[in-house]
Amino acid sequence: MLHNGAVQHSLFLYLGRLTDDSADGKSFADFSKHCIKNIHDFSRTEFLVRKPDILSINPRFMENKTEPNESDMRVLFKLARPHNGFLRGACRDIRNKVFAHAILVEEHEYADLFSKVNLDSIEKALLVYWSISQHLWQSFYNARTLDPIQLEYSRKEDISKNIVQMVHATNLA
Repeated sequence: MLHNGAVQHSLFLYLGRLTDDSADGKSFADFSKHCIKNIHDFSRTEFLVRKPDILSINPRFMENKTEPNESDMRVLFKLARPHNGFLRGACRDIRNKVFAHAILVEEHEYADLFSKVNLDSIEKALLVYWSISQHLWQSFYNARTLDPIQLEYSRKEDISKNIVQMVHATNLA
């Protein structure tokens, strides 16, 4: 079961990084501030700088495309708000006290921390963060209008299979 521990360790370190508010951390909150501060990067003008040939390929490509404004960005990032407390609380506690700094020594201390999290809550939070990143990617690279909705993730089974394959390939199973 070494691979389970490795995956769990990586997961909680990653979750901790998403909400790392230290001076040298690069959290999701920092990312959202950066996007809002640099909203001009999502403008039509900047898009055409990135893809200068797009209008010669499809002259109507920019029709019905809207530029995101600060309000659009804030509404999009607000999707993460219901999950921030969970990630900053229970998940970050596990990251800090179990994996990153290993300050707990008693089994009941571990059990208490892990009783506050479940895979379903982690998946829901990560799906929202992923949805936000996908909307931003589509806006930046394809000039799509920001649509603040949670997307469906269809690759969950592929990821699970890849982890199992990796574990077997490295003889960790």
